[in-house]
Formats: sequence, structure tokens, C-alpha cells
Amino acid sequence: MRREKGSSGSLPQISIGNLRVFHSYQYRSASGKKKLYNRFLRTVGAFSPSTCTRHIAIFNADTAVKDEEGLVKYLEGQSVLFQDLKGIDAYSFLLSWMSGVESRKIGHNDHFVLGAARKEWASFEKTEGARKILPRAEPYSKLMQCLFGDASKLRSIIQEDYDGVTGDKLVILVRDMAKKCAYARSLGTKPDYKNLSLAEEEYQELMIEKLRIEQERREKYAAAAECKDAESASEVISVEQQESFVKYHSRAAEEMSSFLTRLEQNRISNPQVNRSVF
Repeated sequence: MRREKGSSGSLPQISIGNLRVFHSYQYRSASGKKKLYNRFLRTVGAFSPSTCTRHIAIFNADTAVKDEEGLVKYLEGQSVLFQDLKGIDAYSFLLSWMSGVESRKIGHNDHFVLGAARKEWASFEKTEGARKILPRAEPYSKLMQCLFGDASKLRSIIQEDYDGVTGDKLVILVRDMAKKCAYARSLGTKPDYKNLSLAEEEYQELMIEKLRIEQERREKYAAAAECKDAESASEVISVEQQESFVKYHSRAAEEMSSFLTRLEQNRISNPQVNRSVF
């Protein structure tokens, strides 16, 4: 994977927008052609959390694949099922797989898959990339953090809300939830796990509304940060909103901490400043 010109040394992060996944179920390498697939994995710097029956390659969709048509044809011929997935579809699949419902073991409720994926990721993080300049795992770090977080939540939902549900019914339920999580991530926001049972259109509307509210919060913070004194800022944004912003937006934490300190100092010297509307 080539580094972008003018970069300061870090590789571009893989997000849903440039995510691509090759999924081969019951893949068997052809005699003399195994190097073809292994060369591809090395070339694109893929993270490949494979099992005895499933080969998965996660990589940047913007990376050129040499002889892509020949590679895909080879994988199709050597697999019972081959999927070339991109974007939301790729993220949805990875999430449902990590949640254990793509496995045919234990009634499509294999809770060992997530742990196995974490173990492979931990091993991948320790490997070095081309020329030993950067860890191979660097471009995947944010993506995998989201995937593991979402998969853990789905595992909890399966255990708490769908205990006893197995087979195709569970597969359909979790795939639907995974798709909604992927949609939220594609918007750049955290999924609303409590409302994953909503119809797809309703859930999308909910996430768009949450995004709108978040944008308003950011704009209010920006306006408050430009105020010359805490008393003026008290007319812009509430204390609770500031504290929430600090909690969920770590990059703004240092600025907000300073802002809250100034506000508290102002309150001590000016007790009449409204404490609830800020």
C-alpha cells in the first residue's frame, strides 16, 4: 500500500468508505497457485483473520490489485462461496461474522468467533509493514476498534434479548442489526444500540436526526469557545452539554477543560451567573 504524497509518515485510515473484503467460504488453494493469493495479501497489506473453513481479506478498496480479474476468478473456483464486498456491505458482513451468526456451529451463535478475531488482530498489530517503517495494522486501527465495539454490543444483545433464538431466525435478526450499525458508522457516528429493533427506514431517520443534533452541539461549542468571557458564553451552551462534549470528543477535551475552569472561576466571583443555562 503506497503512502500518500506529503504525508507526515502515517498511512491513510481505512473507513467504511474505502473498505473492501474478499470472503471465501471453504477455500481450498489450488496446487501451484497458492502463491497467487498470498502475494495479493502481502501486496495490499490485508488483515486476514481466517479460520479452517473461511478466508477473509480486509483491505483498502483504493489499493490497486494486480490481475484482479484473474484473482477473483481463481478464488471463485476454489471456494464453495466467494464474496467481493465493499463499504456498508463489507462492514455488515464483518460485524455479523464477528458476532458469531455466520458460523454454523452452536445454532449460528458461536461466541468464540469474536475472541478468535481479537486474537488474530493482536497478532497482526505486532507485525511490521513494508520496509519496517510502520506497523501493518496502523491503517486498520480505527476500523477494528469500531468493529470490535459493535460486535461486543451485538453479542450482549444476542445473549440478553434473543436467548434461545437460533438458526436462520437469529442470522436474519443479527444481519439486520449489523447493517444498521454499518449505516451509522458510514455517517461517522456511533450506532444507537437501544433502537436496533426499529425498521430500517426509521433507524436511518433516527441516526440522521442524532447527527443533526450533534452538529448543532458542535456549532454551539464553537460559538461558546469564541466568547471573550464565561458570562457571555453562558448564553450559548449548557454545562451538561459541555461536559458531554468533553466526554465524547476527546480532541476538544483540553480546550473544554480550560473553558470550564474559566467558567467556574467566573461563577465564584459572580454568584448571580445562571448555573443551569450556559
